[in-house]
Amino acid sequence: MFADISDDLLTASAPAPIRTLALFDRLSRQYLAWKAGGDADEFDGVVRAPDSVSPELANWYSSYKLHLSHADIASIRRRFEAAVARSGDSDFQVMTYIADMTIHRMIRHMREGGPRIVSIGESCLPRTLSTKWGFKPSRVMGEPTMPFDLAVHAGASVLKHLQTNFSSYLDTSGIVYREDLHYPVNEADGVFWNHEFGPEWAQNDFRKFTERYHRRIAAFREAVQAERCVCFFYSENPHRPDLVAGLAEAIGAFRGGRPAVLFAVNGAHPSFEESEQVINGVRTRVVLTPRPYPEFVWFHANHFSSAAGHLWERLLVGRLAELVESA
Repeated sequence: MFADISDDLLTASAPAPIRTLALFDRLSRQYLAWKAGGDADEFDGVVRAPDSVSPELANWYSSYKLHLSHADIASIRRRFEAAVARSGDSDFQVMTYIADMTIHRMIRHMREGGPRIVSIGESCLPRTLSTKWGFKPSRVMGEPTMPFDLAVHAGASVLKHLQTNFSSYLDTSGIVYREDLHYPVNEADGVFWNHEFGPEWAQNDFRKFTERYHRRIAAFREAVQAERCVCFFYSENPHRPDLVAGLAEAIGAFRGGRPAVLFAVNGAHPSFEESEQVINGVRTRVVLTPRPYPEFVWFHANHFSSAAGHLWERLLVGRLAELVESA
């Protein structure tokens, strides 16, 4: 009478950590077969994985090892299994975050044909979150970097450059190299290129800088014309409905009126609110959410891998998944 009970049913009856481990095992086998070898990294090898479980290990799998190898999968499994035996300590929370994130990433990497995810600022969060949770391919998988991916842009500046098709984005008369910050800025526009670190980016009238951003602008123009496109905007400044509406109008104009999706998140709002409307053919989902706790910084590993940070990311990931599946 028990012959019809499946492994899935048996797994479903297990405690949550055991279910997570079983799912990780199953998906990792499928993932490695899909990947068919090759352990390429997104970095030059200078950065090394932490030796022990810590928030920096969560950062490692969020930022550097976006394309998992056999060794990565074996290490995650071993460390998660060990942490399950000590479910009350910090190792368990860190490994729960890593397992959850990498499970989602493996699933989404193995899917094909999803919409292009395009960051439109204000910070690096849209690119970072969508890449580490698997919605957006990593650079080693062929996804080019775009102008809003790795810089800080005031919302008004994002809107200006979308409305003008980046016509003045690389006007070097407004760009200066800040010696105190060690990177270029356009203070009038509220743009901080904090990943172009070092004086070489200012040499020869910002030649290296402008060459890089010409490529990134071209990549953006190509991506935003994809058959299906989700533009992701994140801000921690006071919410401005007029700015969000302007962004939707600009995206619609960029796409010639073809349907698109705008996911606009404010991560420092006093209360949780959510709304959706269609503006100029752009389905616009707005999520306003408080910080998980007052001192929360989304890119600090000890914050995003905490229980509260994990739940906050999961909220955004869940909403993004809904938009991706229906785009």
